[in-house]
This record gives sequence, C-alpha cells and structure tokens, in this order.
Amino acid sequence: VDAEVILQPDGVRDLSFSEVVRTAGGELLGRASAGIQSRVRCRAPTMPDQECLIMPGQQPETCSSMSADRCHCDVDASALPDLQYQQMMLSESLEACEFADNRTAVPFKV
Repeated sequence: VDAEVILQPDGVRDLSFSEVVRTAGGELLGRASAGIQSRVRCRAPTMPDQECLIMPGQQPETCSSMSADRCHCDVDASALPDLQYQQMMLSESLEACEFADNRTAVPFKV
C-alpha cells in the first residue's frame, strides 16, 4: 500500500492510500484506492502548479524529497473538513480547548 497526496482542481488535497492491481499473470492494470486518511481544503482554489502534477508514466516523488515551498496550500480553516472522522476528532479537541479556556487564564491550544 502506498500513500499519496491527490491534488484536486477545487483546492482539495487528500492524503490517500492506494495499491497496485495486477492480473493473475502479473500484468499491471493500475491502482485501486485503499481509502482516504485526511482531507484539506485550500483557500482560493486554483489549478496546481505544473511542477506539482505527475504526468502519465512518471513516478511520483516521495514526500520527504519535496521542498516545503512547492505545491503551497493556504488552508481554509473556516469550516470543518469533509471527512466525518476528522470532524469528530476536531469536535473533541475544540471541546477540550473551550473547557480549558474557561478554567485557566492562559489560552489552551492544540
């Protein structure tokens, strides 16, 4: 199973897991999605820079080999993420922050 970041034209980026699918004879058929781990929505969605795109037949770079300033995303945190489990995790975190803020003079941050 491989992890990859999928850039979508509407400013959404998914951390996705996929796996190679082969015929019984070992011929490569393509990739099958094994699920999405997380999703981020970027402000002012635009088409990704050409250097962020993988052309057909090209091997994607590993995340650790890319510089941090490539494929920039200004995260839109004005709404909860689309994925339900991310919403549930953030809901729990926000409740803990609000509880701590009401009990201490120092703001609580996650």
